[in-house]
Order: sequence, then structure tokens, then C-alpha cells
Amino acid sequence: VIDAQANDKDDLMGYLGVIVLDSLANMSPPIEEQFTADKQNMAPMARFMSTALRKLTPLVAKANVLFIGLNHIHINIGQLYGDPETYSGGKAWRHALSMTVNFAAQVTKENLIIDEDTSDIIGHKVKIKIHKNKCAPINAKDCEFDIKYVEGIVNRHLEIGTLAIKYGVIERPTNVTYSYGEQKWVGKDNFFEALE
Repeated sequence: VIDAQANDKDDLMGYLGVIVLDSLANMSPPIEEQFTADKQNMAPMARFMSTALRKLTPLVAKANVLFIGLNHIHINIGQLYGDPETYSGGKAWRHALSMTVNFAAQVTKENLIIDEDTSDIIGHKVKIKIHKNKCAPINAKDCEFDIKYVEGIVNRHLEIGTLAIKYGVIERPTNVTYSYGEQKWVGKDNFFEALE
């Protein structure tokens, strides 16, 4: 896009803050356009990505742009040992990224968000695990949040309240009392409703 639409790459990159590639699995490598559908071509995406990422990585770093690439996880059927998970685009994708974050939908009955009026499923819980991180030490703990399909991330007040209790911002004089300065709440539900 930058090569095709800009005479001066540096000028265009100055205006970009975030680039999102959605998704690698839906991309078609240029070599596929040259072959007919019945022609077998081994790993065209993996070969394309290995050279494309070597060109893209320094360009994104120079422009100080956040590049987010979405991809799908596939399972190698019949693999007996090691991690059976793999990505579209081969191993170059995994090696080029600074951070790999796995988002997994938790769609069991207790993790679904159901509309009380219509009984429709309007959201679910998402679990996140960081597999690779060049920017900070890897934290082995999982992260979870609730997402509604129309609103996005919801119930932030629950997370904020839980962290405030954990780090002592909110004091707990008794098992049912929450206090912050002059403010006091009796009962967990009242405390979280006040935060909301």
C-alpha cells in the first residue's frame, strides 16, 4: 500500500499510528495468482511471509507504528509430541513478532452473557495468554475479561474493584465492608455497583 500510494514513504508513515492486518489466514500470496487452481504449490504463504516480514519489520520500526497481525491457530493432526498448534504463514510469522497473545473464547454455559429479556446470548468471557513477549518478562498468569458483541469489553468495574482490593486501595475492615477514605459500602454487590 505504501509503495503504491505514496511518493514519499516517510511522509505517509508519519500519519499512521496503528496498522491492523486482519487476517493472515485470509491473505493470498502473490505467487498464487500465477498458477491455476489445480497446480500444487508447496507452502506459498510461508515462503512469501519469510521475505515480506524481513522487509516489513524494519519499516514499521522506523515509522514507530504499532502493527497488529491477526491470525488463526491450527492443529497439526497426528502430531504426537510437542505443541501441535501452528499458524498460517509458517514459522516466520511466529519468529518475527515481538509479542504473541492468544485470545480464546470461553463459551461454556457459565461463561456466556445472556440477555435477561430475550434470553439471547449477547457475549462471553475471553481468556488471554501471552506466549511470547520481547517487550517485558512473560507473566505465566492468564487474563480474563467479558465481551459483549455490540458493546465490546464490559464489566471493567469488576476488574478495577478486584485490583483495588488486592493492592490495598480499598480497605476491608470486615468481611462484608469495603471502605475508601470516608466512603463505605456494605456488601460486595453494593461496592461493585458504586464503582460501575
